[in-house]
Amino acid sequence: MQDVISFGRQAAQQVDNTLQDLMPLTDKEEMELGAKSSQLILASHRKWDSPDTEARLQRLADPLLERRKRQNIQYTIGLLDEPDINAYALPGGRLFFNRGLIEFAPSDAELQFVIAHEIGHVDLKHCARSYTHAVQAGKLGGQPVEIAVLLLHNQYELAFSEENEFEKLFSNGEKLRHTLRLRG
Repeated sequence: MQDVISFGRQAAQQVDNTLQDLMPLTDKEEMELGAKSSQLILASHRKWDSPDTEARLQRLADPLLERRKRQNIQYTIGLLDEPDINAYALPGGRLFFNRGLIEFAPSDAELQFVIAHEIGHVDLKHCARSYTHAVQAGKLGGQPVEIAVLLLHNQYELAFSEENEFEKLFSNGEKLRHTLRLRG
C-alpha cells in the first residue's frame, strides 16, 4: 500500500511540475501578487518602524541579492512588531522579519543565514508555485475558482514542503559560503 501512495505522490508532483513549467507566473504577475499579499500581512500585523534594523537587514541582504538567479525580482524588506521568532517570504521578493527574530538572533551571520533562506524561497519559486494554478484558473473562472484552486493546491503542496526546505537550504548554504569567502 505504501508503494501505491508513494507512486501517487510522485505522479502528482510530476504533473504539478509539468503544469508549473507550461504556465508559470510572469515576474510581473508574481510581484503584483506579492504586493497584494504584503498588504494583507500589514493589515493583520503591526509594522515595526525601525530604520536602523531595516538598513542592517538590507546591508546583510545586498551581497546575497547580487548572486540571486532571478534578477528581475525587486526585493523589499519589511519589519513586523511580532514577538515570534520568524521570517516570511512572499511571492515577488517581499520579505518580512519579526522583531522576535531580530532579538533572538542578534549576530549578523545568523541574520544573514535567515535572509538567505528567505531569498531562496523566492529565487527557487517556492512562493510563486503555491499560487500559479490559482492565478491561472482565476483568469478563466474568476475569483471563486481562484480561491478553490488555491485551497486545493495548498493541501496538496503540504506533502512537498519539506523537500523544498532541503532544496533551499542546500542552495542558500552554497551562496552564503561563497559570500563569506568573498568577505574573508
